[in-house]
Amino acid sequence: MTGHETHVAPAVAPDASTAPAVEGTGQTVGAAQLPVVASTTEPTAPTGKRQELRNLSRDLADGDLASPGVQKFLLGELERKDAECEQLKAYVDKYHETDKRLSISNEQLKTQTSIEVMFTAGLAIGSAIIGLSPVFWDDTSRGPLVLVFGILLVLGAIAGKVIKR
Repeated sequence: MTGHETHVAPAVAPDASTAPAVEGTGQTVGAAQLPVVASTTEPTAPTGKRQELRNLSRDLADGDLASPGVQKFLLGELERKDAECEQLKAYVDKYHETDKRLSISNEQLKTQTSIEVMFTAGLAIGSAIIGLSPVFWDDTSRGPLVLVFGILLVLGAIAGKVIKR
């Protein structure tokens, strides 16, 4: 015996006239027990959600591949997977488009945040300078200059915020 030979157990059918037997499935159709194909190679773990295929042996021999039913089944699965792949490609494109829009929005948010910080800082510093201008009010012209500088800083902060909106 080689490592790729398979052994087929005989079918046990209490009423073989009413239940068709499908060779190599190990499944019961109607009242018939179908043959089980035992393989001496390591079995492949079943995957997927199709219950009717869950207990099938996953190893195919050359003789199995020559069967028209197996060929039709494999071609059908290939077509189904190709269609599923095309459908998923659309989701990949949507993902990349959404990711790009999200990146743009995040950059715009960072810009808005920096504008808010500049507005707050300009307003706070300008207001502080306006509040401190009486300290510099003496015989020199420093008081009025400090007051004008504070007012310009506050007006500049407000204008910058209004323009960026």
